[in-house]
Amino acid sequence: PVDAMVRELTNVREHLKPDGRLVITLPSPRVDAILKVLAVLRLIEGQMLHQHYGLSLEVAEKVICSSGFDIVERRSFQLGLNTVVVFQRRNEFVGT
Repeated sequence: PVDAMVRELTNVREHLKPDGRLVITLPSPRVDAILKVLAVLRLIEGQMLHQHYGLSLEVAEKVICSSGFDIVERRSFQLGLNTVVVFQRRNEFVGT
């Protein structure tokens, strides 16, 4: 999914105003294991398990920052199982 991320980030960046912001939430890789257990126990239904790629926060931030964004804020929530990161479009960025 990293290649797809780079393509989408290029598109997002082109549509943002100068200094525009991108807000993402990223689940912890631990969430996948929790969701699988809950699905086996039939406590959840219809959860899109295939949409969880287990992408680490570090990799996501690196890819997004290398695509012309700077981190403005990072905060975890839901007992550390999710993280919200706010990025700002870097105006002087020249794509590779």
